[in-house]
Amino acid sequence: MKLNKIALALVLAAGSNAALANNWSWSDVSINYLNWTDKTEKHTNAGVFGKKKDFVYLEIEGGMGGSWGDLYGFFDIENPTNNTEHKADTRSDRRYALKIVGRYNLTKLGDFPLMAYAHVYDFADNGFNDQNRVLGFGTDIKSGKLTISPWIGVHQESKSGVGVMTNGGMAGYNLLFPFEFSGNNFLLFQWHEMEFSRKDEYLVFGNNLAGQRPLSDLRTGQNGAIGINWNINKQFTTGLTYRYAKNKLGTAGYQDAWIFSAKYNF
Repeated sequence: MKLNKIALALVLAAGSNAALANNWSWSDVSINYLNWTDKTEKHTNAGVFGKKKDFVYLEIEGGMGGSWGDLYGFFDIENPTNNTEHKADTRSDRRYALKIVGRYNLTKLGDFPLMAYAHVYDFADNGFNDQNRVLGFGTDIKSGKLTISPWIGVHQESKSGVGVMTNGGMAGYNLLFPFEFSGNNFLLFQWHEMEFSRKDEYLVFGNNLAGQRPLSDLRTGQNGAIGINWNINKQFTTGLTYRYAKNKLGTAGYQDAWIFSAKYNF
C-alpha cells in the first residue's frame, strides 16, 4: 500500500497553499453510493470474477496548479466498514483505489498549450492489484465556460498474475462546464478513457473464460462517467453521476451504474 500512502499525501497537499507562482488549490471529502443497474449485476455475476454489487465508498480528492501546470488526485476506500477479506461475499471486500494525474506546460501551439501528461491508477482488493500508468501529451480546449482537456499516451500495466508490460495505448478527455440556473451553481462534468491495442495477457475477463467473445473484440476498452454537481454553498456539494464501462473492470461487455454523492469542500 506504499503508493496509496504517497497518493494520499499528494491529495492532502493539494488542499494546502503551495509556494508556487499563480497557485490555486482545492480539496474535498465525500461519501458516495454506487448503484449498479440490474442488467449489469446479472451479466457480471454470471462470471468467475469481476462480479458487481452496490457499495458505499469514501473519497478524498484535491487539485492544485499554476503557470507550471496542474496536479490532481483521489483516494477511495470502498466498503469502508467491512474487512479486506469478506469470506461470505467477496464482492463486499474493503477495497482501495487511487489516481494521480499530472500535467506540465511545455510550450504553446497557437492558442493551445502543449502539456506533458502522466497518470497512475492503482486498485487493490484482497491481495489482487492492478496498476495502470500512462505517459504522453495533453492540452486544453476552451470556449466560454466550457473546458475540454484531451490527452493520449503509451500505457504500461502491472497486474497480479500477469506481471508488468507495455499494454498498448490510452487516450481520453475531461470536460467541465460550470453554469448557473435559478440562482444555483452547477457543474456538468465528464471523464472518459479508451484503451486500445491491448495485449492478449490482459484480455481475460470473468465472464468470457469460455471465449465467447474473440480477442479482437476485447482489444479496446471504454471507461468513464458523466454527471452533474449542485454546489449548495461553498462547503457542501451534492452530485449525481452516470458511470459506464465496456470491456473493463474485469468484465467483457457493457456495465453501468448510478453514483449518488455528498461532498464537504475545504
